[in-house]
Amino acid sequence: MDSFEGRLIHLLSRDYPTPVGKDFIEALFVDLRDRRYRVSALVADYVNDPKGAEDQLRSEHRKFVLRFPFLDALENAQTQRVAWSLAPSIESFARHLFPGKHLLTSSDSAYNYSVQFWTQAATGNLTNFYILRLPSLHRLDAFLHVLIGHELYHPILSSFFDAAQSSVLGELRDKCSQLLKNQPQLGPLFDAKRLDRVLEVTRTIWRRALEELMCDMGCAVLFGPAAVLALLTFALTSNLDAMPASPGFYPPFRFRLRTIMRYAFGAEGYGADLDRLTGALSGDGELAETASVFMDHWNQLTSAIASSDDLAAIDTDALTKIAYSEVHSHLSDAWMFIKNLVLLCHKSLAFSGRPVAMNHHGKAGGGGGAVGEVFRGIGGGHRARGQSSAVAGIREGLAAARRAQEHRTHGGED
Repeated sequence: MDSFEGRLIHLLSRDYPTPVGKDFIEALFVDLRDRRYRVSALVADYVNDPKGAEDQLRSEHRKFVLRFPFLDALENAQTQRVAWSLAPSIESFARHLFPGKHLLTSSDSAYNYSVQFWTQAATGNLTNFYILRLPSLHRLDAFLHVLIGHELYHPILSSFFDAAQSSVLGELRDKCSQLLKNQPQLGPLFDAKRLDRVLEVTRTIWRRALEELMCDMGCAVLFGPAAVLALLTFALTSNLDAMPASPGFYPPFRFRLRTIMRYAFGAEGYGADLDRLTGALSGDGELAETASVFMDHWNQLTSAIASSDDLAAIDTDALTKIAYSEVHSHLSDAWMFIKNLVLLCHKSLAFSGRPVAMNHHGKAGGGGGAVGEVFRGIGGGHRARGQSSAVAGIREGLAAARRAQEHRTHGGED
């Protein structure tokens, strides 16, 4: 405990891009004080109940060891180690998605974006802090950090699954039972246990697929085309048709990209808005080339998702095929849930629906201009402000990007 406290004292003297870092440290100090009190009480009671005190001390030790990764997260949340200019906007938006919680933005050596949050059953002052981890390799890549929008939805999907799961379990159980009827029967008790195991695996595949797809949808509503292009860039080092596998059971990237395109940019989404925006860009002398490059990438993406190799791979496994039959049947409801969630959140945003903006150096931040017009997506914001405003915002964003490039070329730091 003394070494833990020493590291907290050291971290308290460091610089963080938002107050969340120092607030998290203060919460850990309180947690450490309470834990010391409980341990002292257990040690004092040891003479009266050695076995009971020993069991409780072991429990306290296990829970204390789980605190150490928080120190690493705080170490990597320092201003010099994280996308510091992005943190204020993301953490502000997160407060609207999950009120009463605080998001710590940290970096990680793994090439992945992730969010650590507490279950509803967890208690204590530390449950008010969630940790968002970005790949340190891309600390300064604001465009790839659009994928943060995906991670922010993971903690707030439980109400959807609580409502849907009971009916889904019935469907999955019937299909799994039918599948097992073709297997050798080994007795009622064994067969019942086998069905329970198969059902649990199938349910996990279904839930994990829909979780990822809903987070992708949310990211697309927030950030528009930037979301799907960032996901495609992230997926380039992977097999687009890789089967869902334990423990994560992630859907194939091609399936994810196709789902975003269908819902976020199809008839049920903002496809018409995107067409109007690209049309306006194509007619602008300064931005016509930008529109052309964008459409080239968009057409390549459209061609990539035309393949059905991912669907064929899913059908090769019986349980995955059963799970994805239920995924397909719930996608429309999932899309409506995400749209309504984002709409409510946008109405409460103090910065008028700007989850990410860019400052005058072209770095992501909480300001009001530049590429933020692109990041903000093509939903209600663009519809309300008009296409001319969106074009003006993109023009300003390109100018900011050029200034940022010149800043880097001349030895400046982002």
